[in-house]
Amino acid sequence: MTMMRHLVIGVLAIGLAACGGAEDSADAGDQAAASEFAGVIDARQQSLKDLGGAFKAISDQLRSGDPNIAEIQAAAATASGIANEDFPSWFPAGSGAESGLDTDALASIWSESDDFVAAHEQLKSAAAELNDAAQSGDAADIEAKFRAMGGACKNCHDQFRRDDD
Repeated sequence: MTMMRHLVIGVLAIGLAACGGAEDSADAGDQAAASEFAGVIDARQQSLKDLGGAFKAISDQLRSGDPNIAEIQAAAATASGIANEDFPSWFPAGSGAESGLDTDALASIWSESDDFVAAHEQLKSAAAELNDAAQSGDAADIEAKFRAMGGACKNCHDQFRRDDD
């Protein structure tokens, strides 16, 4: 091959690589953004699953006919502790569906952020009241506060979480 032919082939190879590289670079940017939020989404989903698990433990005990107050107290303390964490920080901008990752978070979390913060405050209050009732051991009060906390959960899910259907 002549020197000129080597040069032309080399320039063409570099040009083709650069075209593909731009796409690769965009893909890498998308992947970097997704991986930036993967840990945040996983952590928030785990915390919310833990909250749901504590809530279910209380529900199971209340439905048992002979509730174990100690188990309810432990679960209520767990639920209250999780509810008192900074939920809004679990949802940084960009960590919704636009991240390309699996999340049930609706865009309303960010577009209606004041309502989201208010829903979190409602949950914190309901969880604290449930925990107080549980620690007192008053079964009737536990049931009433449990229903109130369920309402707070539903309120948030209705506005800010995609249906599981």
